[in-house]
Amino acid sequence: MIPQDPTLFTGSLRFNVDPFDKNSDEEINSLIKKAGLEYLLEGTSKQELADKKKKEEEDAKKKELMPDIDSDEDDKKDEKSTDEKSSDEKSKSEAKDAEKEKEDGKGLHFKIQEEGKNLSVGER
Repeated sequence: MIPQDPTLFTGSLRFNVDPFDKNSDEEINSLIKKAGLEYLLEGTSKQELADKKKKEEEDAKKKELMPDIDSDEDDKKDEKSTDEKSSDEKSKSEAKDAEKEKEDGKGLHFKIQEEGKNLSVGER
């Protein structure tokens, strides 16, 4: 008899996919994408992703109906601040982003709840 129930452990996505740390992050990311589960790398389940897309589409429709005049000015300000950053600041920013990704539970740090309860049966 072969059990059909998946076994998932509380912890990160990376730990559940490669508990003995034998593969690189790039290999694991590649396999997750091949399995069609890349949204898990964004720190979200399939249902949360669908809800987010729906909300973005609704927001886009609202913007089409009521264009925001200030958005062009904000874009120009963002461009100036990006250009003014030195390479040292950019590397510090990237390090902070990687740390934030870990804290947020994104990427391979996606947090799996006990028995994978935050995933659908198919995702498990």
